[in-house]
Amino acid sequence: MKNSDRYKDILSSKSALSKSDIENYRIASSADQNNIEQKLEEDPFAADAMKGWSDLNFDTSLLKSSGELFPKQRFPWYIASCALVVGICSVLLFQYLSNDRNFKLLDISNNSTKSIVLNTINIETSDVVLPDSIQNLTIVNLTKQMNIQEIKDDFLHLELPEIEFTKLSPIKPNENTIEKEIVLSKIIGNEIYFFDLKLIDYEEYRSSSVIKTEQLILTGTPANKENNRSEEIASDWREVDIPYQDYLKKSIRQFDQLSYKKALTRFQTILAIYPKDVNANFYGGLCLFNFGEYNTAIAHFEQCLKSGYVNFDEEAEWMIANSYLNMGNSIEGVKLMRNIVRKSGYYSIQASEKIK
Repeated sequence: MKNSDRYKDILSSKSALSKSDIENYRIASSADQNNIEQKLEEDPFAADAMKGWSDLNFDTSLLKSSGELFPKQRFPWYIASCALVVGICSVLLFQYLSNDRNFKLLDISNNSTKSIVLNTINIETSDVVLPDSIQNLTIVNLTKQMNIQEIKDDFLHLELPEIEFTKLSPIKPNENTIEKEIVLSKIIGNEIYFFDLKLIDYEEYRSSSVIKTEQLILTGTPANKENNRSEEIASDWREVDIPYQDYLKKSIRQFDQLSYKKALTRFQTILAIYPKDVNANFYGGLCLFNFGEYNTAIAHFEQCLKSGYVNFDEEAEWMIANSYLNMGNSIEGVKLMRNIVRKSGYYSIQASEKIK
């Protein structure tokens, strides 16, 4: 018989060989023996067992009282029930311990966050207060603005003139002297980029560079109220020194986000300390250009041309010419545009189209 047939027989509903079948087989009539033998033919396992019992003289004292040769195994439900109860209790205990631990960690985290996070929130004056002269400015029509993306595209394609540049080493300042900027006559300054906008890297040319400004420092819960778990926040305006690079990056971010008033306020803060700063003059000039303050914008762009760096010369000349045209001074504007065309620089094609 095939194994598959045996599996079917085992799982079938045929009557099992009983204890009485084994006991009576020896003394049964031919007809009864024939019935028992039919069971054995249908179940090869039972036939093998009957042969074994015949060797034992059909002594069935070892069989259970159920009378079945192959009694079905009863599933130990009481063991399963106990295992289920133990499992549920284990899960509940684990969740309780986990939640208690997470609650303690969250409580610690919340308590520490109150002091750590609040102590690091610094608000500068330009974030909340703007000078009236800047607050009252109005942006000009979009067609007259200098688009930031156009500026970025120009930077991408502009080529610096071939001028030999010797890198300078920073000087050590005297404690009793004001920080001085090191500038040679018309050099290509080292450049950095913030938000795809070109800048002069002044860390190479200043012995030290910081911006003095005021910050609103949020100090968190006062020490005398911490035990009461007070959520009051102490604050104070303090004068601070911010590294020039950090202050400039935030200023450029404001400019890139079209927050021209906040950016202009910050550029003016830089110029109050470093009047010849090319970065603040150029981007401050762009802010003023977009506000329609062309005369003031021209003054800033001219400072770029007067500086010791050539990096922004083409852009500054282009912006000055556009400023004159926008303010209605076509004579000066066309004159400057023709000069740009004559130099055959990056803006020469655009300038020629302006004066057609």
